[in-house]
Amino acid sequence: MRRKIALFILIIILLQLILVSNARGEIMIDKNDRILIVAPHPDDEVLSSAKVILDSVKKGAEVYVIFITSGEHNTDTMLKFAPIPIFSSYLLAYKRYKEALAAAKILGLSKDHLIFLGYPDFGMMKILTNPNKVYFAGVTFRKRVFENWAYDKGKNFDFNDVYSVLKAEYKKINPTKVFYPSQYDLNPDHRAVSVLTQAVLGDINNKNVEAFSYFVHAKGWPFPMGYFPTKALTMPHFFIETPKGKIEDIALERGDIGKKLSAIKAHKSQYLTKPKFMVSFVRANELFFIQTPIKLGDTLPLWSKEIMEKLSITPFVESASMIDSGGDYTINFKLFRGAPRISKINLFLYPLKSGSAFETLPKYRLEIERGFTSNLEVKLFDNGKEIFETKGTVSGIVNELDFAISIKKSYFDESDKTFLMISFEQFGVRITETPWWTIDLNP
Repeated sequence: MRRKIALFILIIILLQLILVSNARGEIMIDKNDRILIVAPHPDDEVLSSAKVILDSVKKGAEVYVIFITSGEHNTDTMLKFAPIPIFSSYLLAYKRYKEALAAAKILGLSKDHLIFLGYPDFGMMKILTNPNKVYFAGVTFRKRVFENWAYDKGKNFDFNDVYSVLKAEYKKINPTKVFYPSQYDLNPDHRAVSVLTQAVLGDINNKNVEAFSYFVHAKGWPFPMGYFPTKALTMPHFFIETPKGKIEDIALERGDIGKKLSAIKAHKSQYLTKPKFMVSFVRANELFFIQTPIKLGDTLPLWSKEIMEKLSITPFVESASMIDSGGDYTINFKLFRGAPRISKINLFLYPLKSGSAFETLPKYRLEIERGFTSNLEVKLFDNGKEIFETKGTVSGIVNELDFAISIKKSYFDESDKTFLMISFEQFGVRITETPWWTIDLNP
């Protein structure tokens, strides 16, 4: 009997040890690490990765944060600082810069490890999808980085400047672990920055770098909303087809909770506007996602129909896939509701070849005009310039809500992967878009 009791106690102890180990997740940081956190806006670094920063500082690892934008376009807070948007945006940009410094100080991160690029808030998707144009930020009336504290003041709001600066900073830091926003996040800046970061990772092609994506904007998430420091974050459930991959986390200890909460509150302009949302990220863990490469023929992950209806975005893609059709790649997609007549559908295809400079690779856009009939007119653009030799290169058919668009494989020049996104326009205004997908082209 005593042996049975002793064995039972031993089993309980072992189970407890296993549970504690699993609760801490698999992300381990040591003093030899060089950590890079890519934040589309000031506050994303503490919402997603405050514990990562705390552990890095504690263990003596180098940790850097790159802020892509200054967060000056946040309409919820902008008009609190001045009645005229152009002035209030300047004031908000400076305020959010100072808030980021204050939050970093709480977490033990030095100012010289913070890199502010100053690109346009709410403009990153437009820069990514218009690689041949300089973006004009209507809220600041600027086409260039203007903040005095920005690393690259005077740089244009265009793809080449954004990408070259991000890649140059990445090379300087030479990270071993990278934390960046998810391409499935509902915020367009986050999705665009995700693609840019993944492009840099593929461009540099260092197999020893570990990359972790994070969510900030996901409808109804974190759940429950509010301050629940003992609850764990779980993956958002707002997909028709959930992305395949590995979930990893890092546990917060009791002392971390207070520091993360203080760092979040240091972003005062955002905390005062949406406190319940902000404190929802003070949880028992920080959660990250490592996506399994999407294979040709796989059903592509999509936001759910309910989410799109709540966001009043229609039409939207209900299902999609990219397949190998012999000499072509074919993108099949089905709409939940029909695209309005006299509308334009854009398919963005950005090839990625490991070890090759992403900025020199093609940036394809397949433009599908749908008139009053079911016939499609398909045009192919690269970096904004129409490719006229398209006879037999691109083609498309439509059957009510089902589309099939094909492009010759030769246009991908043996690329390893491609980024893909579908958007819809009417009268020159974008009315909806899908997430970006990263598709493995290898058989």
